[in-house]
Amino acid sequence: MVQMNERELAVYEDARNMANIAIWGVELQIKRLFGENEIDEFVLQPVVDFHFLVTSLNRLRQAAGMVSKISDISSNINKFDLQIPDLRTIRNILEHIDEYRVGKGRNKTVPKDCFQTILFGKNSINWAGYEINTSEALKASQELFATIHKVSPNNAIAHGLPKAAPLRSATLGNR
Repeated sequence: MVQMNERELAVYEDARNMANIAIWGVELQIKRLFGENEIDEFVLQPVVDFHFLVTSLNRLRQAAGMVSKISDISSNINKFDLQIPDLRTIRNILEHIDEYRVGKGRNKTVPKDCFQTILFGKNSINWAGYEINTSEALKASQELFATIHKVSPNNAIAHGLPKAAPLRSATLGNR
C-alpha cells in the first residue's frame, strides 16, 4: 500500500481505469485475431484488430507510466518492454505512418513500402518487419495489469474517496 495525496489518488484512479479498459482491449483483440470470434463480411477486421491491439498495449503501458510517478514500478514496465520489444516501434510507425510512407520517419531502418502486408502466425503478428508475439504480449499485459492493481492507496477513504473497485481481467477469471 502506498500513501497518496489527493492529486496522486486522482492520477492513480485514472490509471486504474485506463488499465482496466486496456487489458480488456488486449484480450479482446487477441481473441478476435486468433479465431475465437468469427469474421463476418468485413475482410479487413484482422487489420483493424491489429491496430486496436497495438493501441490497447500502448494504453496499458501509459497507465503503468502514470502509476510509476506515484510508486516505483519501473522494473515492471521495463520487463513489459522487453517482452514486447517491437511494440514501441510499431506504435510509432502507425502513429506517424504519413511520414514513414514517404521516407521521413525518425527510424530510418523502416522501409517506406512495407505497410500493406500483415502476416498472422499461430501466436504472432508481423508487420513492417516488426513482430508482436501475442502469447508473450498477453502474458506481459496481465503481469503489468496485476502490478498496477497491487499499487493500492491506503488512504483513499481518509480523503473522502470511495474505495476503488478491484480491476478485472477476463483471463484472470473475474468476468
